[in-house]
Amino acid sequence: MMDYMDYWLADDKNLIVGEGPLWDNRRGCLFTLDFRGKELRRIDHASEKTESMFLDFDPGCIALTEDGRIIAASRTDIRLVKPGESSELLCGDIDFRGLRFNDGKVGPDGRFYLGSKGEPGSAAFYCLDYDLRVHLLFDGVTVSNGLAWSSDGKHMFYCDSALKTVDVFDFDSASGSLSSRQTVFRLDGFADDVVLDGMTIDENDHLWIAVWNAGCLLLLDPQRGRFELFPMPVSKVTCPTFGGPDNDELYVTSAAYMTDLAKWPEAGNTFGYKFGVRGHAPFRFKMMK
Repeated sequence: MMDYMDYWLADDKNLIVGEGPLWDNRRGCLFTLDFRGKELRRIDHASEKTESMFLDFDPGCIALTEDGRIIAASRTDIRLVKPGESSELLCGDIDFRGLRFNDGKVGPDGRFYLGSKGEPGSAAFYCLDYDLRVHLLFDGVTVSNGLAWSSDGKHMFYCDSALKTVDVFDFDSASGSLSSRQTVFRLDGFADDVVLDGMTIDENDHLWIAVWNAGCLLLLDPQRGRFELFPMPVSKVTCPTFGGPDNDELYVTSAAYMTDLAKWPEAGNTFGYKFGVRGHAPFRFKMMK
């Protein structure tokens, strides 16, 4: 491993479980979630000011719509976030499997893809279509996590944390269907409680993956299976995303949950890095409503 890379703190609050970093390229701000604190945070890039909003539901993940609104997966439904107001239920008629929704992102086709977590094999992976109907894409999931699409939009990368693998699917943007699942990486040689968490992709189609309980980011070339580890000053790393005006800043969330803050004082903070590579602007949900 290398020494700690140079970083700055985009947000120095010790979030219980910081998650779901989402760059809004139109507003020039970064959104993050506190998974357990039921908090949505907005970090303005220019002013560096942070605003906080407490939610009336347990959030799993968030996404942007084409018209700039925020939608979120709750425990077993999908909601529209309304600042200063109660959230609005968008979709609750779901053949839900597992305990709760976990990670999710909008794909290059404008649909919202999200998975749940539960007892081993009891959860599933879903797609929210433009008409707000939810379709089951596959089941047998334990902890659905990181998502990313190749630059050409033909492949989707996916983590089930319990399996400690990165899988790739052929992705059909016309129908939103997935096929030909293959494992491109397996996390070996770590303790049982070390797992792959959130994930993003850069302009070279290399994957940046948070490694929970190992205190590092993993950079993976999925074509060659080669990887590199970048240590972080926290043990529970949760999710990275690219952002900033030029999409060349990598933001990484972390968790203070069950962590000794005397040993890891920055646990739960949101970190900023520059690795000399760019990411992509976020896709936005094409909601018909």
